[in-house]
Amino acid sequence: VSTQSTWVLLEEGELEIPEEGVEMDDEEVKEPEGEEAELRKVEDKLMVDFAVTLVATDEFLTERLMMITHQADHNNAADFQRRLDFYKAHTKPGVGVQSYLESVLTNSDNIREISVREVRVDICPMLPPPPPSSPLEPKFVDPAYKEIIEFIGNPHNYGPTPQEIEAAFLEERRKEEEKNKLQEQSERLRKAREQKDKEELEQLRKEEAARLTAVLAQERQMLEVRKEPLKRYLMENVIPILTKGLVEVCEVRPNDPIDYLAEWLFRCNPQSTS
Repeated sequence: VSTQSTWVLLEEGELEIPEEGVEMDDEEVKEPEGEEAELRKVEDKLMVDFAVTLVATDEFLTERLMMITHQADHNNAADFQRRLDFYKAHTKPGVGVQSYLESVLTNSDNIREISVREVRVDICPMLPPPPPSSPLEPKFVDPAYKEIIEFIGNPHNYGPTPQEIEAAFLEERRKEEEKNKLQEQSERLRKAREQKDKEELEQLRKEEAARLTAVLAQERQMLEVRKEPLKRYLMENVIPILTKGLVEVCEVRPNDPIDYLAEWLFRCNPQSTS
């Protein structure tokens, strides 16, 4: 980039501009040539992400200057025209701040892209319109401002520093580890509760089985007690005579054994009086 052009672009009223016919001393500003100029890189942190070049016609700039001449002594038509002519005379085609930003190399490992755009300001009103008279009336938006906002996005704060990013990462990792610990603890408690419920259920099943076994044993014991008189009665009064009758039926083998056994019992009943 031309140092002379940049100096003129960035000058303020206090900077001295050579009078007409006076050339700048080239020895004061020496630019590297050849490979040194091509390989020279700048600090990546010093570069911007967006660059906007404001473009306007000479007539617009002159009219704008005439409206702000009261703000500084150097804002007069003669000095402004001299600075404008000097800028045009020392600005080469295709060389300038915009071209420099589009082709500059930084010391970053990644290729740094800088978005550059020209915005015309001579389409804007010379004086801003009055503020809206009511809240319902739409506010005036400067066309150049609107184009710049569409280019670089809405206003926002600077991003976090590397230390803040690292601190946020560590905090997020701590929260994630704490969350995992809570989940593991909750899972262990859940498994412990399930195991405890399972053991309690198994214990209840064993107790219920033992109770049923005891009830069945008690019922069998009661049945044994209750059937003892009946068993003794049958063994003393029924089984002996019935056994003899069955033996008689087996020996005779009548056609109707049931009827024959009934008649035999009736005839041979030892308790019968007849």
